[in-house]
Amino acid sequence: MVPLEDIEEKYRKMPDHLLLNFAREEIHLLTPDAFRLLLTEIRKRNLEWPEIIASQPEVQLQDEFQEMRIECLVQLKYFTGLGKNHWDIKVLLSEQEYPDHVIDYAFGKFEMETRERLPKADKHLLTGSVFFTSGLAILFLPLVPGKHLLVYILAYLLIIAGVGRFLHGLFLKRSIRKLLQQLKPK
Repeated sequence: MVPLEDIEEKYRKMPDHLLLNFAREEIHLLTPDAFRLLLTEIRKRNLEWPEIIASQPEVQLQDEFQEMRIECLVQLKYFTGLGKNHWDIKVLLSEQEYPDHVIDYAFGKFEMETRERLPKADKHLLTGSVFFTSGLAILFLPLVPGKHLLVYILAYLLIIAGVGRFLHGLFLKRSIRKLLQQLKPK
């Protein structure tokens, strides 16, 4: 990795037009630290910022916005827990003076996290069905009750665990769908 001092020196030695060209064409390749150094050099020279820098809020000073994004995401989760809808939450977050791109980021991140929980709910439904079916299958085996007591206990445990896991999957899937519906703008 190139030391930050070398990057800073490179930017300092670039003529204005090359620095702005570099900013326009290479901004997507920069690390947050290199980007911060580039912005500092542009500000020192009082140069007009290239449009590309102004149009990429996700690149601009990621470290400064990271804490704000996390706070906004926590607030968003809190408000959804209170049953607020998309527009109410957006108004509440705007009143707390979060920028629009931070609010949009929080909505996108929360929706992505919520959608990632759907396969877990499906997994609970599937394994619950398998456990229940396995327990029933064992019960229908031609076994002598007195000699195979442990097998019957296992069968009943599988049935109970299967029902519990299936119901957990149903409730989880229902709550995820409700949350996703809450996040959608109407």
